[in-house]
Amino acid sequence: MMIFLDLDGTLLNSQKEVSAGNRKALQAAREQGHQVVLCSGRPLSAMKQIIKELDLQKPGCFVISYNGALIYDCHKEDVIFSAPLTKREVDFLFAEADKELLYVQTYDTNYLLTRRDCPEVRYYAGLTDIQVKLLPTLPQGMEELPYKVLFIDLKDHARLLQFKEKIELQEQEAGHLNGFFSCPQFLEFVREGVSKGSAIRWLSQYLGVPLNQTVGVGDSDNDIPMLETAGISVAMQNADAEIKAHAGYVTEHDCDHDGVAEVIERFVL
Repeated sequence: MMIFLDLDGTLLNSQKEVSAGNRKALQAAREQGHQVVLCSGRPLSAMKQIIKELDLQKPGCFVISYNGALIYDCHKEDVIFSAPLTKREVDFLFAEADKELLYVQTYDTNYLLTRRDCPEVRYYAGLTDIQVKLLPTLPQGMEELPYKVLFIDLKDHARLLQFKEKIELQEQEAGHLNGFFSCPQFLEFVREGVSKGSAIRWLSQYLGVPLNQTVGVGDSDNDIPMLETAGISVAMQNADAEIKAHAGYVTEHDCDHDGVAEVIERFVL
């Protein structure tokens, strides 16, 4: 089996830690030869510490980063798939953010990139433990095309929802983008066709694993494509009702009580 695990609200508890129970279940799955894939909207640079902590630098361990825009082989330490945004798309998103006075950030290989220090970037960096680089001229001055652009409003989800609807109505100017929420405060845009679901299909084909031999576990809006793609789809008990409606199974335990261990013991071991 190949196990695809979301991080925040799924494998990680509310303290952003992997519990002893989840850690033990993951180790048992690996020892039995099952493949483990971490799936997150986080940049790869913010996931490498988790890879090390869970001892996933082994054959059969992978990371899906940026909600499917990048796939990384943990054993070979190599990017095996990437789908960055175009310069036109990045310029458009930053210009629209300026019109609406919305906070916006993006990424390069090593850093979170934003224009200024503010509560939004401090909040995000505190959650993900990523290094921040301030570039006041963004999106100018970037040395590489990013995989995603993220907007944050810590107080008004409706404002982000309205912005998402506005972008979707401007397809001719924007190109083709895929927008979604990873939590109510974070609105993310990646390239059209990119999602955790598309990444599962790509990696399964790359490794020759049938989709009916995959398990996907998540809790948020950006996990829906994963739940719709995996052979066994699991929503965490702490997920919203809308997310649970896309799953074939809902855990009895939430992310603070070894919900992932429950999934591994029930469907994998």
